[in-house]
Amino acid sequence: MLNKEEIVISGLGVITPFASTVDHFWKTLISNLDTKKQLKDFSNQKVWKIGDEWKPEELMGKKGIRYMVPSSKYIMGASILALKNSNLFENKPEANEIGVVVGCNFTGMESAIDYDLTTLNKGPKFVSPMQAPNALANSPASQLGIRFGAKGSNTTITTGENAGLDSIGFALNLLLKNRANYVISGGVDHIDPSTMWLFKKSGLIPSEYSSEQGNIYSNDSKGIITAEGAGVAVLEKRWTAESRGVDIYAVVEGWDSRYAPSRKPNSRKYTLQKSISALLQNNQLTNDDIDLIISGANGMPETDLQEQEALSELLPEVPIFPIKELIGEAFGANGLLQLVAASGILVNQTLPSNTVKNDQKQMVTPAGLVAKQNSTLNRILLTSQNQSGEISTVMIRSN
Repeated sequence: MLNKEEIVISGLGVITPFASTVDHFWKTLISNLDTKKQLKDFSNQKVWKIGDEWKPEELMGKKGIRYMVPSSKYIMGASILALKNSNLFENKPEANEIGVVVGCNFTGMESAIDYDLTTLNKGPKFVSPMQAPNALANSPASQLGIRFGAKGSNTTITTGENAGLDSIGFALNLLLKNRANYVISGGVDHIDPSTMWLFKKSGLIPSEYSSEQGNIYSNDSKGIITAEGAGVAVLEKRWTAESRGVDIYAVVEGWDSRYAPSRKPNSRKYTLQKSISALLQNNQLTNDDIDLIISGANGMPETDLQEQEALSELLPEVPIFPIKELIGEAFGANGLLQLVAASGILVNQTLPSNTVKNDQKQMVTPAGLVAKQNSTLNRILLTSQNQSGEISTVMIRSN
């Protein structure tokens, strides 16, 4: 462990195309609803996009939301839900006790382009100062800090697909170093024409939608299915959660992040294996102590197949839940959504029905897998890779 002092999850919140409550999100994953029916047409693609059915003003009020980019609305809504869930919304701690860490990547891209084009083509008098903050990557975290008066820390993590898991790791360190007593650890990203252009130019998606997109652990996959949304977890030390009498969803045992030094064959595989082994060693655990893997595989063959090989070699008996097969790739948000999913699995002791065997992509029933794990799911590993070669892992266990 990072420290003998336990860090726990005391609050959760989500805003996604599938659900705007944690319970509904869990039910979506466990019941294996056909989420692809909810795909929406956007920029010659089919994407998971939040629709007009979600009303941010019902959570946040109308003040100020007119000038917020979608990511700021999503993370604000998910944070309010998480803080209410943790009993910290009405009973707010001192400002210096609250930290904010948000994983996001593309939130300011469209605003920055519009801002610059207007300035260049029409002149600086034609841009609104109210729009300037939206051109910055740290706008969602800043909005949270202002709304909740958080002065313990305010940090934005921009590590692509790993941003969510890295947000959890940064929050762990803040708490263990006594920089804050409560940390809002969040992840968010949204879809707009500029991000879709970037994904196409980066080779993450084809120029037009293909039914072969988003096929996990498949050499024939044509790329990711893009998504948007936000996930938030309130992290704190065990003693503060117990003293407040709140429910504890799970314990965050550790986080590891390292870089695959080259694009040579097996580089990512060995780096992921080292990351997992480091988490196990730091917690004095063995491979047999892991009951489930919630994978960050997203339909990119180069990264997916390296992960599949790494897990098959290191943890051949551990089942895998490929969550992005259901919810797509939402970059900054996905690490937190993996954490929310893992917490629900531990609380409900129920596996999603599209959980697969490690050695081959073969469907297995949740009941059979639970029986294999002595009827108890105790510890879950979360994995993620970004396109630059960074590998991140998080381990959580039941309370």
